[in-house]
Amino acid sequence: MRPSALTTSAAIAALFALIVAGCKYSTVGSPLPGIGGPPTFAPGVVTEKPIPTSNATPFGITSAPDGNLWFTELNGNKLAHVIPGVFPGAGSYVECGPLPSANSGPGDITSVTGNPNVWFDEFGTNRIGSVNTSTCAYSEFVIPTQNAGASGLTADQNGVLWFAESGNDKITKLTVGGTFTEYPVGLSGSSVVSVAIASDNSVWYLDSGRNSVGHLTFPGGVPTFVDYGIPSNPADPAYMTLGPDGALWFTELGIGSSLGCQIGRITTGASPSITEYILPFAQPPPDFDLCLGLTSAGGNIWFAEADTGAIGRVTPQGVVTEYGIPGSGTTALFVAGGPDGNLWFTDGGFDPNISGVGTNQIGRVKIGLVPSISTLRTFKATMKTQRLPLLNKQGEIIHRFDGTAH
Repeated sequence: MRPSALTTSAAIAALFALIVAGCKYSTVGSPLPGIGGPPTFAPGVVTEKPIPTSNATPFGITSAPDGNLWFTELNGNKLAHVIPGVFPGAGSYVECGPLPSANSGPGDITSVTGNPNVWFDEFGTNRIGSVNTSTCAYSEFVIPTQNAGASGLTADQNGVLWFAESGNDKITKLTVGGTFTEYPVGLSGSSVVSVAIASDNSVWYLDSGRNSVGHLTFPGGVPTFVDYGIPSNPADPAYMTLGPDGALWFTELGIGSSLGCQIGRITTGASPSITEYILPFAQPPPDFDLCLGLTSAGGNIWFAEADTGAIGRVTPQGVVTEYGIPGSGTTALFVAGGPDGNLWFTDGGFDPNISGVGTNQIGRVKIGLVPSISTLRTFKATMKTQRLPLLNKQGEIIHRFDGTAH
C-alpha cells in the first residue's frame, strides 16, 4: 500500500499548524469552483456565537457529564464549555484558565464513564490532561515515551482512555489514575492517528501511514495487531467513531489522492467489510476537501467540512445532505451530539483578513428542524462496498480474510 500524505508525526503536526495559523481550506464568500456550494441552513436551524478569547481556535468538542459541551482551545491553550440552556445569550461560555504549559496544543477531548472530569490530549507537550468540570482545576499526566504526538483520544465502556501516539506508532491505554500502558504497533510504515471503540468494547484505530484500519486484540493476553487496507489510496484516514448501526465510521481527508473528503464505514465482525461514501462536492486542487470530525447524533452520522464551511449528514443507506454554515470564512472542524438533542460544532479558523460570522465560534444545529424547514440538496452518495483486504507486516495485501496476519 502506498503511504499517504500524512505518514509522519511531522505531517500531522503540520496539519495542526495549518489550523492554528489560520491557513484554512474554506472558500471565503464564494461557491465552490465550477459546482456551486451546498445549500444554506434556514434561519433558526444553526446559531453561532463568538468565543470570548480572540484567536482561541476551538478544536475538539464533547458532551460532558455536567450537562455542558466542553471544547479545547488549540491556540488559546485552555479548556472551556458552553451551557446549552443559556446559549447564545450572555453567560453562554465559561473559560478555564490557561494550561500549566505554554503551547500545549489541547486538541481531542472526551468524557469517561464513571468519571466527572473531561479528558484531552496535549499534542504539543506530550501529556494527557483532565479538567475538573466544577472547579476548572487541571491535572496532567506525562506520556512515558517522548515526542508521542498524542492524538485521537477516546474512552472505552469500562472507563479506560485510549489514544494514538502518532510520533511513536503506538496505541496507548491510560487509566483515570494515571497509569499508561503502551502497545507498539510494530508494522512497517505505520503512523497511527486516532482510536475508536467498537460496540463490543474492542479497540480499533486508523493508520495514515499504511492507509489502513487496524484492530488491537489480546488473544491469550498477548497484544496483537490486525491491519486492513482501505481501498481508496491514499485515503488519509483521520477520525473514527461508533455509529448508530454498530459499525465504525471514519473520515478520509483524501489530500494525497486529490479525491477529497470521503466517509468510510466498516463492520467489525470476523470478516469486516468497508463501504466508502464518495461526496460530489469535492473541492478541486489545490485546496481539496477537508473533513475532520464526525459523530453519531439523531440516528445518523454528522461530519464537519472545513473546506466548504458546511455540516454534512449521512445515513447508513448512503443518503447524504450537506448544509452550508451561514457567513464567510467558516472552518467547521469537529462535531458532537449535545445533551439537548442538538448537534454542536467547533468553527475553528482564525484569519485577520476575514470578518463576520464563521470563525472562532461554537455553533449549534437544531437537528430536529432538519430537514423540515431547511433548504435541501439531498443525494445518494456513490458507494463502494467490499471486504477489507488483510495486510501483512510490510503492508502488502494478503488475499485471504480469515482474521490472521503473517
